[in-house]
Amino acid sequence: LRRRTPDFAHMRDITVQINSWNIDSIKPEVLEKTREDQHFLRGWLGALGGQQMPDIIVVGLQEVVDLESKKMTAKSLWKNTTSKSKPKGKAGSKPAADISKRYGLWRSALEKALSRGMTFSTAYRAVECQNMVGLFICVFARDDIYRSVREVDMSHVKTGMGGLHGNKGGIGIRFVFEDTSFCFVNAHLAAGESVRNNMARIEHCAAIVKSLSFKRPMPEYQSLAANELVGQHLPGQNNSRQTVSPTADLANLTLDAYVDGGDGQRFLDHAVCFFSGDLNFRLGLGRQQVERYLDINDLDTLLQFDQLLPMITLGAQPRSLSSQPSSSNLRSESSTPIVAPNR
Repeated sequence: LRRRTPDFAHMRDITVQINSWNIDSIKPEVLEKTREDQHFLRGWLGALGGQQMPDIIVVGLQEVVDLESKKMTAKSLWKNTTSKSKPKGKAGSKPAADISKRYGLWRSALEKALSRGMTFSTAYRAVECQNMVGLFICVFARDDIYRSVREVDMSHVKTGMGGLHGNKGGIGIRFVFEDTSFCFVNAHLAAGESVRNNMARIEHCAAIVKSLSFKRPMPEYQSLAANELVGQHLPGQNNSRQTVSPTADLANLTLDAYVDGGDGQRFLDHAVCFFSGDLNFRLGLGRQQVERYLDINDLDTLLQFDQLLPMITLGAQPRSLSSQPSSSNLRSESSTPIVAPNR
């Protein structure tokens, strides 16, 4: 059936743009200080060029709050420990409100920059925005395809402090666009230059991919079958008539947007997966050596010491959790360099 897909399905390319930025806890108002700063956000979001309008734009921010600040870390922990026990009718705690406000400011800034005529000639609408301590991810769809996006869900995984704290970890947002499933992860992995730190990054990457858990999507025909109370009347024996639902036999079929027998509950169940963010992988060289290679523009040699490339080259799964080979290995993608605004 998969081999014959081109016989009964129309395939087309779409453009997905992913913007990732460790903002070092700045607020959007910083981008209003100078004329150059005012154009920065739109220039960043329009990096592919104003004439090329992506179908999907994903923005992943890291360190929306100051992760080095003990005060802000305490606020985030306070938010996590008090949110479940908040009395009904009471306003949220001030620490939680402060953090939520910061995410709201960034969402508003992104929505303004992606409104019609600002960065692109068309508008983009927010599909979903989610946050976890310093992480923030927002998925936008172009206005003309927005209604083709469905089965939206999110999941997050904490990897900081042995999985107890969300200062490090990942947020995933998944959806189905037309008949293809997508999953996007914004991650912030462990810092540090030692071998042990690098192993922690690999372990955190694997933990995020393995532990992300989404709701099982409703089978494609289930809602239709459940609501279809009056079916076709087919002739039976002795001229009797029996009522059947033409979709009843299809009620247990899962949506054919997922791959490898998956049902959309796991990251690698999705046909198209992206894993981006501040991954913190380093070059396994000293600063002076790196600068010497940069001076002569010898990037090929530098790439030989890139800690991330072996994961990509060897297909180091995040499915290195499995002994079975995977067709969903990491792949490198091109990126456009950006110049951050002055603080």
